[in-house]
Amino acid sequence: MSILNPSKETHMELSLTDLRRPIQLPYHTLSQKHHVSYTMKNATHFLTWFQEHYQEFAGILFDIDGTIVRTKTPIEGAKAVLEFVESCQLPYIFLTNDACHSRQEKSSYLQTAGLPVTAEHIVSAGDALKLFGQQQQLQNE
Repeated sequence: MSILNPSKETHMELSLTDLRRPIQLPYHTLSQKHHVSYTMKNATHFLTWFQEHYQEFAGILFDIDGTIVRTKTPIEGAKAVLEFVESCQLPYIFLTNDACHSRQEKSSYLQTAGLPVTAEHIVSAGDALKLFGQQQQLQNE
């Protein structure tokens, strides 16, 4: 899971007693916006921390395969994190490097796993490649 920071960053390390290990928190000294990148086995610990700090963030990115969902099962607390992010009206997207399945198929996969995620909230490696091609005007080449 990553939390977006649109500005340039420096790094600090923050240990939280409710987490099993320290997380690396880059921050910008002017904006105090954070970028958190942390792979979790249990999202409940992240949620406890995030509920206190969510107002400091511009948005959140979730990685799908092997992170928020493992073997078709969401990690513990994943649904609660998503519900909290939605209730805060914080922008979020789910990222996947799976270019073999459409965003609709990934959405169905997440919904089957118990996470109410729409296709509009999913960005795949294929989407990024398509956008790059459009920006470079490579449609017919």
